[in-house]
Amino acid sequence: MYDYLYSNGDSFTMGMEIIADKDLSEDNKKYAYPMKITDALRIKDNINSALPGAPNEWIARQTLADLCKMKADGIDLKKVFVLIGWSSTNRLEISIRDQINSFKEIGAWPPIGFTSTEIMMSQTNFVNAHVQKWLEDKQGNKLYTFDHDAQAFCAKHLWEDVLEHEKWGANILAVKNFCEANGMNYLMHNNVNPWDSSLEEVKFNQVKDVVFNNRYYKHDTFAFARWALEHHRYGMREEGHFNETVHRMFSRVLLEYMEEENLI
Repeated sequence: MYDYLYSNGDSFTMGMEIIADKDLSEDNKKYAYPMKITDALRIKDNINSALPGAPNEWIARQTLADLCKMKADGIDLKKVFVLIGWSSTNRLEISIRDQINSFKEIGAWPPIGFTSTEIMMSQTNFVNAHVQKWLEDKQGNKLYTFDHDAQAFCAKHLWEDVLEHEKWGANILAVKNFCEANGMNYLMHNNVNPWDSSLEEVKFNQVKDVVFNNRYYKHDTFAFARWALEHHRYGMREEGHFNETVHRMFSRVLLEYMEEENLI
């Protein structure tokens, strides 16, 4: 049926903390719900590009880049099932290339203290209202905080519900239209917060039938994190993610829906 299950999203799709509290390692992906679905459908290979803290713009852009690369490599995209877990609003990706180059000049790179995958992978930083990333010296003193100025700017000028939904809707359509243009089957869902259909000023709420179809699981009533918190609080880890049992239960929710809607 399919040769690949391709998934992308934020920390919930990545499976953060499945192995242990605060664990951000790539090994978590082996136990996350996309792998459970891959195994249940007997798909040969799983590709999980999700990263902790990923904003929706990055999820859409990276998904399109990955799928285009697969196509360029000769992979039949009709043999790829796409699974997207959209992230929270009020997140943004910014470049920190200049800061990194400055630290390299004084021998303070690579960092000793807390960093994250996107910083090392692409010299960008995922700005989140509730998370900060910094650089430490050998004595553990903070030399630089990557997020502070960006957080203040975003809070003042960018993080507003209508604008955030406008951008999110465009990202949804970009991935949706790419998949449909290439004859690909796909399923989308929310990880953190449902789509807000009550925002009348959002243009996409005036054409919801164009944006959302049965390949988007309960777009305005469901989010993985909220469902898990309500029904499976026992599986919550220290930083708000969930263990393997909860991921297995969530995979069953999506599989049942996919079967009901003839998506598999």
